[in-house]
Amino acid sequence: PPINPAIILKTAYKTNALILLTVLGINIYNKWRIANAKILVELVDTLEVEVFQDAKLSDFIKSINGKIEDDFIINTTKTGKKAINFKYINDDKIEVSYSFEVEVVDITPPVIFSSNQLTVNKGYNGNLEKELFCGDNYDDKPICKITGEYDSNTPGTYPLVFTGTDSSGNISETSF
Repeated sequence: PPINPAIILKTAYKTNALILLTVLGINIYNKWRIANAKILVELVDTLEVEVFQDAKLSDFIKSINGKIEDDFIINTTKTGKKAINFKYINDDKIEVSYSFEVEVVDITPPVIFSSNQLTVNKGYNGNLEKELFCGDNYDDKPICKITGEYDSNTPGTYPLVFTGTDSSGNISETSF
C-alpha cells in the first residue's frame, strides 16, 4: 500500500511529543531530587579558629551524609566572621551545597621582650616605654606601656609593670 504522509507526520509528532515529555519528566524528576536531597551535616561545637592557624573545612564537620568534594584550607589571616561555602556528594549521589560561618579570633596576647630590671642613669629624661619592646602575632602595633611611679632623679628600685595590649584586647604583663 502507498505510504500516507499524514500518518507519518502524525506518528512523528506523537514520538517527538513522547520524547519531549520524557525529557521534561526527567528534568522535573532531577530538579525534585536535588530540591529534596537529604542534607545531614553536623558541625563541631566550637566554630572558632585562631588567626593564622591552619584549618581545613573538615576540621569543623563532625559528621556528614556523603563525601566533601574539596576539603580546602580556610583563610585565617583576618579576624572576624567568615562564610564557609562548600559542596559535597550525599549518600544518594546528589551534589548539594552547604554553608556555615566560623569566627577567626586572636586569643594570643602580645609577647613582652624585657629583662626583670631596667637601669637608667640619674636624671634620665627619655621615654622608658621606648626602652622595652612588645610584639604581637596579629597586631603590628600593640600598645606597650609602663605603669607605676618612679623618679629618674632619685636613685632606687621602683616596682613597675610593663603591659602589652593588642587590638583584640589580649593583655600581657610583666613586673620589673
